[in-house]
Amino acid sequence: MATIKFSSPHAIGKDRAKEAVMTVVEDIDGKLDVEYEWDGDTVTFERPGIEGFINVRPEEVEVEIRLGLIYRPFKSKIESRIRDYFEKLFV
Repeated sequence: MATIKFSSPHAIGKDRAKEAVMTVVEDIDGKLDVEYEWDGDTVTFERPGIEGFINVRPEEVEVEIRLGLIYRPFKSKIESRIRDYFEKLFV
């Protein structure tokens, strides 16, 4: 399993960061039909071949996504797209 793991700092406050993360998760859901669920400040998501979480902290967001065999060839593209989301949403 390939893993995408990074932290993204932000200065927008926890509530706005959670809203931004929800935007990302809803887009991922629209494209990949993932199941997702919030538990406190962490949203977990999964579908066959993809599972992960995004944890919202007061000054950063932690992302971890595990990709199964079918998605492994797209790891760099997926990671780049998610990082782009965070750069745009956390300004």
